[in-house]
Amino acid sequence: MQPVYRWKTYSIVRETHDTVTIVFDTNGRNFSHIPGQYIHIFLELNNEVISRPYSLNSIEGERPAVTVKRVDGGAMSNYIVDNAEQIEYWDVGGCLGKFYEVADNKKPSTTILIGAGSGMSPIFSILKHELLNTQNKVLLIDANKTQQDVLYAEKLLALNNMFADRFVSYHVFSRQKTSGDIGGNVIYSRLTALHLKKIIKTVLGAEYTLSVGYICGPEGLVHLAEECLSNMGISNVKTELFFASKPASALPQEPTEVLFHFNDTTYLLDVEPGQSVLQAAIDDKIPVQYSCQSGTCGMCSARLLSGEVYMAANYALSSAEVADGLRLMCQSYPANNDVEMAAGYQ
Repeated sequence: MQPVYRWKTYSIVRETHDTVTIVFDTNGRNFSHIPGQYIHIFLELNNEVISRPYSLNSIEGERPAVTVKRVDGGAMSNYIVDNAEQIEYWDVGGCLGKFYEVADNKKPSTTILIGAGSGMSPIFSILKHELLNTQNKVLLIDANKTQQDVLYAEKLLALNNMFADRFVSYHVFSRQKTSGDIGGNVIYSRLTALHLKKIIKTVLGAEYTLSVGYICGPEGLVHLAEECLSNMGISNVKTELFFASKPASALPQEPTEVLFHFNDTTYLLDVEPGQSVLQAAIDDKIPVQYSCQSGTCGMCSARLLSGEVYMAANYALSSAEVADGLRLMCQSYPANNDVEMAAGYQ
C-alpha cells in the first residue's frame, strides 16, 4: 500500500501515560469511513519508511482520529507516543476493514461491545455510531488494569449521562480496588466468563441471544469473550485482535519451497522452519503489500493454489474467503513442499 493522503495534525490528546490520540486535519479533502475501520500511517524512521495500521476512533462528521498505544519493541508506536506533538504532517493510506456491519433494517436491537486497552479505539467508534445514529441499546464492557488506563474516560462519562436510557457501561479493573467517578458500573477483578454471563443476562434480559457482539483487544480477552458469547447462544459476533500467537510447533523442521506468483513474475521461495510465507517473500525483496503482520489487517492476503499451509491466526478474512482459497501470508506456514500461492494482480 502507498500513502493516499497527506494530513496535518489538528490536535494531540494525551489519553493516558502510554497512549496518545492524533486528531487529523484533512486539508479539506473528503474522507469517508464506517465505524471500526482502520488507516495505515507511514513514517520514515532510521532512513526506512514503515507503515502500521491504526483503528479510527472517530465517526462520520468528526475529524479522523486514531489512538496509538506504546508497545514493547514497537518502532512506530514508541516514536509516535514520544514525539506526537512534533509531527506536523502524516502520510496516510486506507481506510480498510470489515469489523462493523451497518444494519439495513431500522428496528432497534441490542449491541454488546467488549474492549480492552487500545482495542477500545474501534469499539469507541462503533459505540458513538450506535448511540448517535441508531436507537439500539448498547452494553459496553471495558477491561483495564486501573482507572488510569481507561481510554476516552471523560467522553464515556458524557455518553453515559446523555444516553442513560439505552447505554450501560461496565469498567473492569484487574489491579485496582477503588476508583473515582468514572460513570457506569465497576468490577474490581480480572474479567472472567462468569462476569460476562452475569452482566449480559442482567442488562439485556431474555432476548440477549439476539444481540450483535463486537470484541477487540488482546488475544486472551478476545478468545475468552468470543467463547463465552458463543456458549450463551449469541452467534452474531465480530472480533478484531491486534496481536496474534506464534504458529504451532508441529510443522516441518526443514526448509520448504513455495512457488509464489506475484503480478506477472513467479518466484521460488525458500521458507525456513518457523518462517511465514510473507517473511520469505520480504527476504527475497518481493514488493508485497503488508502491514500488521499479526493476521488482523488483511493486506497480505494471497490465494492458495495448491498444497497446504497452516494459518496461525485469522482476524481479517471471512470463512467464505478462506473457503475460496484466500490466506494471510503473514500467518501462513508451509506444511509441505507442494505449496503454490498467488498475490498481486493475479
